[in-house]
Amino acid sequence: MPNVSWLEPQNLADLLAMNLFAARSGMDLGEDNKKIGILSPWFREFDLTLSPTGWHQQLKTGEFERKATFQDCLHTALDDGWKLSIAVLPYDDSASLSKPRNNYKAERKILHGLREKGASVFLVDNLHAKGIISPLAVVSGSTNYTHGGMHYQLQNSIYFSNSSSEYASTKRQLETHFCNDPFLGTLIP
Repeated sequence: MPNVSWLEPQNLADLLAMNLFAARSGMDLGEDNKKIGILSPWFREFDLTLSPTGWHQQLKTGEFERKATFQDCLHTALDDGWKLSIAVLPYDDSASLSKPRNNYKAERKILHGLREKGASVFLVDNLHAKGIISPLAVVSGSTNYTHGGMHYQLQNSIYFSNSSSEYASTKRQLETHFCNDPFLGTLIP
């Protein structure tokens, strides 16, 4: 049975750190070696480290003047050669569920910085799915990857380890959202 819990920043930080640790230790991560997928209609910066664990040394090299953020961790994964795919809602009014371009400059700047480091960013019309795909686990639920979603809204998520019978089917379902062409040059720095 899957672990059903609230998706806290601590859980997300631990999942990212465990994947980085496994790859750095030479663990065979299968066909998805060093691939992370993130789906969230809204994508913002938020602090991750609530109570540091031993895993968190994988996410930070050196000392930060502040807590590690979600963006810091994704940059670390990209620096380690991970393939990162991110799916978000489009920035226009062409779909029934989208975001006005001028209201999301900070979000677009974060995504632009990740794209510059090699991440693929997909604009997905009417995206409602939220989740993270990694070699070690898949998380699917109702939490947006934003400060409010992580810290203020107690929403459920389901965690499937890669040994779970539900891992492959949940992973395939989330991956269907990475079917659009990555957008090119549409983010304002």
